[in-house]
Amino acid sequence: MTATLQLMTDEQAMIKEIAAEFATREVLPLANELDPVKGEIPDELVRKMAAMGYFGIRIPVEYGGLGLGVFEYCLVSEELSRGWMSVASLIARTNTQLGVDGMSEARRQVLLPKMAAGEFISAGALSEPSVGSDLASIRCRAVRDGDDWILTGAKYWVTYADKADVLYVASRTSPRLADAKRHLA
Repeated sequence: MTATLQLMTDEQAMIKEIAAEFATREVLPLANELDPVKGEIPDELVRKMAAMGYFGIRIPVEYGGLGLGVFEYCLVSEELSRGWMSVASLIARTNTQLGVDGMSEARRQVLLPKMAAGEFISAGALSEPSVGSDLASIRCRAVRDGDDWILTGAKYWVTYADKADVLYVASRTSPRLADAKRHLA
């Protein structure tokens, strides 16, 4: 008896195909027009992505999401990235669910449906001058000051920062290690 390896279910293949069609029809034409001039992602495109369920791929159904997994998110993200990387980046924070583990149930009931509907969008400040997106090399520091955090450092760009409802900032809470100790051998 031989076993066959199925990489995708029929449902996953359909998700990928629909995302590819959406990216070709809705995303790529805008990217070709707006990306060269550093144009903003249009609100209408954000609404269309929300209608497709792309902000809530990994959000549980009981909170208004699709309740799918990381693999399905990756399928959609890959296809959107083919059209315009900034658009794929836009759905990343809700689907990576930054901060959700620390939320109370009451807060989840309020925020997760808004996140899934594309009504509460986050942006991530990751990239830094001379570092790009190499998170092992970031220099931005966060130091506790009583109940607050003091941030020092610079970020290079943050996609959708001007329209986001919340901004996540990647920073260090301890000094940066020497280059030789930052990466596993």
